[in-house]
Amino acid sequence: MKNIYLFLLIVSIFIVSCANKITAPSESNGIIYYDYDTAETKKYSIMKNDNNTYTYITVKSTFRKLAESKNTIIYVEDGQDITRDYIMNFINKFEEYYPKEVEIYGEPSDIDGNGKIIFLMASLNINKKPNERSFGGYFASSDLLYGKNGERGEYLHVDIEDSIYSVVGIMMHELQHLINYNMNAINGNKSMDIWLDEALSESTSYLFSKDIVKSRGEYFVETPYYSFYSWYMQSNNRNNIFGEISFIISYSSVSVFMNWLNNKTGGNYNIYKEIAHSSTSLTSEERLTGITSKYGLGDNMDDVMLNWIDGLSKGDLPGISISAINPSYPNISQNGSIPLLPKSVIVYNTASIPTDSKIKTIQLSGEGWNGFSAVVNTSENKKAGYADEADIVRLNLTQVNGLSSSMKYKSLDLDSLKGYPFIDKVFSKDYIIE
Repeated sequence: MKNIYLFLLIVSIFIVSCANKITAPSESNGIIYYDYDTAETKKYSIMKNDNNTYTYITVKSTFRKLAESKNTIIYVEDGQDITRDYIMNFINKFEEYYPKEVEIYGEPSDIDGNGKIIFLMASLNINKKPNERSFGGYFASSDLLYGKNGERGEYLHVDIEDSIYSVVGIMMHELQHLINYNMNAINGNKSMDIWLDEALSESTSYLFSKDIVKSRGEYFVETPYYSFYSWYMQSNNRNNIFGEISFIISYSSVSVFMNWLNNKTGGNYNIYKEIAHSSTSLTSEERLTGITSKYGLGDNMDDVMLNWIDGLSKGDLPGISISAINPSYPNISQNGSIPLLPKSVIVYNTASIPTDSKIKTIQLSGEGWNGFSAVVNTSENKKAGYADEADIVRLNLTQVNGLSSSMKYKSLDLDSLKGYPFIDKVFSKDYIIE
């Protein structure tokens, strides 16, 4: 009788186990994948972007630990339609790219001692309409300093709704921000300015994401305003200079700028490493120009910016072109003038550029650009990424005959920039997400 009971017990266990999904983690090529239904869950407060108001809001979401590998742990927000193959694909790519990123940009911190980057993958956009710009991800230094739920660690946040190629590119972009904070704020006791930090993050796409590079270049050629030093495209009182989404100009400009630097210095990405590992005792401007000076690309920010635009007029980057700006377009003209932010550049007819003590010009030397000059605002920002009202040069550009029919001129139409692949955010240590 005992044998019969034992037999029935074994059969029952077998039937129950067959009816359930596999709960034990599976491993493939060094990647552990956890069963969705039994995966470890945690609640985390994260930032999401409301596309109706262009504001960031805090949302508390449940995440499941679905995979981990040598260098990363993946948590996915509950309710996301994501497959095992999708996760395995981008982890494989991340592990392939990770050593190269560390070699060029430096080592990340390891506050929690697990040796891994924790990616929280979620839908980071609320009320997002088709073809609208996407909040692709963010890094918050408060996660390192104060932690999430008291657990300090290397957390990065990535929107899960992009294509796998964009998601991987965003992962590497945000990883640079994490590395940058460790290399500068933690080890060097001095943060890198946002515009140079973002420049390095944008440069990662040239190594790891052709999709992001392509889209940045496409928007650059449609935007006749070249600016990234005044990163947020806002005044110090947080007023947007050209509207809510104007700072996307900074992304396309700095992407092309970093490509130009690499192209002019051998094309081996070594200049990215030189910038990343430059002395934290210097200002961000000095860190960049100390290197550009060595390569003959400019001894100061003004000359670097002008030489960049002049170089593009000569075809330094195949497929990338510049345009002169149409000053009469209502989206940019303010009381008859164009606001030129510190270290920003526009191109216009040389004879029609007014004199101003805060600007510097260079005659373009590219074929077909005779009679045109690039003009830069030589002012420096008092607060990194933001322009002081007193430092904005308002250029009154007289209308040029034949401007409307000339192929040289373009309007700054920000509405046409919708559908931009992604923007991101670096939240300061004072921005506590809870």
